[in-house]
Amino acid sequence: MLLAIVVCRASMRRLVLLLFLLTACSHSAARGSSGLGSPAEADVAFSEATASRGIEGFTDFIAEDFHTVEANGSPSDCAAYLKEWSRLLSTPETSIRWRPVLSGADGDLGWTSEVYDATGPGGKVNSGRYVSIWKRQPAGKWKVVFDMGAPNLPQAAPAQ
Repeated sequence: MLLAIVVCRASMRRLVLLLFLLTACSHSAARGSSGLGSPAEADVAFSEATASRGIEGFTDFIAEDFHTVEANGSPSDCAAYLKEWSRLLSTPETSIRWRPVLSGADGDLGWTSEVYDATGPGGKVNSGRYVSIWKRQPAGKWKVVFDMGAPNLPQAAPAQ
């Protein structure tokens, strides 16, 4: 029981921190970004570039100082992340598209919350949600510095 409470509190702390970051960024989302685009616009372009140019298009939107947390909880850096996405995007019959649902920015930091649909070999479709943290680069382009997501949970069969 104590272990469950500790795990729950740790998860709650992460959720509170994420909500704090999203709230802190969202107050200026309507303000725009001085003609340099927004994280939401960058995210749409990111999805389109990945769909049309594969890993090359994907890499254009990932910052050199990118990090993520894997599903098992271990941290991952840019090189490992790009290696995994290169493998995924080079798999025959595989495609992925995403779109931002919520976004915000304040200065040079921004965020997007997205939904995705991925089609794998044999036409199997998976979908999910994720959050990306964006940083405006010195030249003005938005790039992802942190990304974390999860697949949607399978829907329970209707009760009979």
